[in-house]
Amino acid sequence: KFVSFTNDAYPNLSSQTSEKVLLHTRNIDLPSNPDDVLNGVSRVTRVGRGWLAESGGILLTDMCETSTDCATNHKDIKWRGNVGQDIVYSSVIEMGLHGEASTFTIPAVREQDGEEYMVVIAASRFFDEGGSLHPLVNIISDETLQPDATHGARFWIPYELNEGLPRGTYKSVPDALSIEMKTSIGQPFADLYISLEFTATTRQPSQNPTASAMPSAAPSPLA
Repeated sequence: KFVSFTNDAYPNLSSQTSEKVLLHTRNIDLPSNPDDVLNGVSRVTRVGRGWLAESGGILLTDMCETSTDCATNHKDIKWRGNVGQDIVYSSVIEMGLHGEASTFTIPAVREQDGEEYMVVIAASRFFDEGGSLHPLVNIISDETLQPDATHGARFWIPYELNEGLPRGTYKSVPDALSIEMKTSIGQPFADLYISLEFTATTRQPSQNPTASAMPSAAPSPLA
């Protein structure tokens, strides 16, 4: 159900006592297995109240191969507010470090031969849109931020960290990489789930995308 509350405002809303108007309903056929009734139901997308993009599932569909490609072939999660500099990112998958990016290595199956290969994903955070990128492990930025600064995280598949992949189409299992985001005092903020479905080719090494997504002629920071 999708409702509009009429007499209360966040954070004092209650599904039991607040007055509301029904705006929309949608029927969902749940699986018969009582132990997994939510299997197959689409994950809720978090929008509004500062969120400027999808906040859950991320599907990376392109390899970042050239400086021009890297200006667009990435996925961002962005939000505004006073929570951003102190967000702590963690994952059960080991986090590496390469230049201004954190890296994660996850398996993906090549469609052409059914074999499993390891793919490296790069991830950075930014503390203001248009500012510099930092590894996810960096917590406090030394940049001077505006009160309404746009915080975010960026994910991409860099060519130079995957140049050994044979040409072909690769696909990971859904949510192959999960990343938990918490505040510095341990409060949950968001969960990110990254999947892959892309085609690998052989081209020039990539340029790491800037936070403003503008191409640059400078040498790749990941090289």
